[in-house]
Amino acid sequence: MTEETTVEAIPDCVLDVLEEVRASGETNMLAFNTVLSIISRDKISFEVRQGSVAVPSNSHSRAFMWLAGNEGRYMEALIAMGERRSE
Repeated sequence: MTEETTVEAIPDCVLDVLEEVRASGETNMLAFNTVLSIISRDKISFEVRQGSVAVPSNSHSRAFMWLAGNEGRYMEALIAMGERRSE
């Protein structure tokens, strides 16, 4: 008898917030702790070439909690963010 493990999908809010941090150019996306620090700020709003990119702060809270609890999946989240951008 084998047990199947179900892997939780990466929430869209995580990908949205990671994209916001990436668009800011504020840090190297491989700097996990710095990315978490940026996400944890209140009322994040970044200016990018296309205009202002802002995600509601409750999305930041959910993204922060997911990333903090799933640090081992951070690279998977970055890859998913990149794949979503190329669609």
